[in-house]
Amino acid sequence: MDKTFIERIGASKEIIEELGKFSLLWAQFELEYCENNCSDKLFLNDTEFNKFLQNVSSQTNKNKYILLRENFLKLCNFNLDFNHLIKNLISVLLKYLHKTKETITPEFIHEKLYSNNFTSYYTQVDNIICNNINDNTESLLGGLLILFRLRNNLFHGLKDCYTIDNQIEIFKSCNCILDFLLNH
Repeated sequence: MDKTFIERIGASKEIIEELGKFSLLWAQFELEYCENNCSDKLFLNDTEFNKFLQNVSSQTNKNKYILLRENFLKLCNFNLDFNHLIKNLISVLLKYLHKTKETITPEFIHEKLYSNNFTSYYTQVDNIICNNINDNTESLLGGLLILFRLRNNLFHGLKDCYTIDNQIEIFKSCNCILDFLLNH
């Protein structure tokens, strides 16, 4: 009897479970926090969000983004202590990339996390990965941008299913962040 695809790639039950959790948690997060209209623009810091709005030509679209952003920020409780969760995500991401805070460079991040059309996020993600962020809002927004990139890479980007088990700690960390937000 032929092996199933999952058996052929050698994906563990644990990674399949974590990916399933990630899919469900992200779907609920997007529904509750983004009115089922999630855009990475919602997670930009204030400076980057305002730059983005300057390039939106339609006033209707500008108003839509502003309203979604206001609703998102209203729902997020930035006084909660989630910084340890974001720091853990960055730690496991650096470990996966075989880097440390001292050896990671913005250029390396750009090569590994982005496609050419996501250059507007460089500054914010560089900042959260390469520096120590103490601001809750900046930390959460930067962390969510990373989750959004992982989500996009998983569902839309280039994939290497044969090494997906190597990313288990990243998805466990992502799931902790999403679960935390959905429970507070």
